[in-house]
Formats: sequence, structure tokens, C-alpha cells
Amino acid sequence: MTYQLEMHERFECARSAEDVFHYVADFARIDEWDHTIISAQKTSAGAIQVGTQFDLMYRSGLHKVPIQYEVTEYEAPNKLVMTGKARGFTAIDTVTNLSYVQDLAEKAGKAKVVFIASMTKERKG
Repeated sequence: MTYQLEMHERFECARSAEDVFHYVADFARIDEWDHTIISAQKTSAGAIQVGTQFDLMYRSGLHKVPIQYEVTEYEAPNKLVMTGKARGFTAIDTVTNLSYVQDLAEKAGKAKVVFIASMTKERKG
């Protein structure tokens, strides 16, 4: 039996789409903005691109779960897909719609971000 959980987040921030994309794409910093991540580190050399790998420690209740993530799509600054593998589940995190808009009321530019995290768990039974 397969179970799937999906989370959708939308937010705006007063940064350029490029700045936001590069910050979010660096999963070594995910623990700065995702409270479920205990630690994260980049494990492959070079610039972040398709194939870049990260090791994360995810908190699930009282458990610590290691997840190995890999960048599977990288279209700066419009789309980022990260695929994570852990014992018993696969996670696919997608960041899209990184568009830069001018807020006329505030006279400041903002990046609009859509973040979708999808977790699929296989359960034998």
C-alpha cells in the first residue's frame, strides 16, 4: 500500500527571484527555514546543479531520519526539484513560480514562491 502526503506553501519575500532561488536551492541551509530539519550538508563538489547531493537529518516526532537528497531539475530561477530518499519513503520537493513583481504600494520588489513537498511512503501489508 502506498501513502502520499503533500504540503503546499506560498510566500513572498522582498528579494529578487534569483536570490531566493539560490538560497532555497542550497539545501545545506534548509535547516534555517525548515524546522523539521536538524542538520544538512552538501556532499558533492562544485556548484549546485542537476546531480548535486545533500545529506539531511529530518525530525519525525521523537525520531531522527537521515535523508539523501539530489537535485533532479534545476532551471534557475524558475524551477527546482529535489528528490530525497530515506528508509521507507521518497520525498520530492518542488519550488516553482519564482517570479519577481513590483509592489507599487511598498515601492519594493518581491519574489513570489510556491513550494510543494510531496512524501510517498510504501507500507507492506
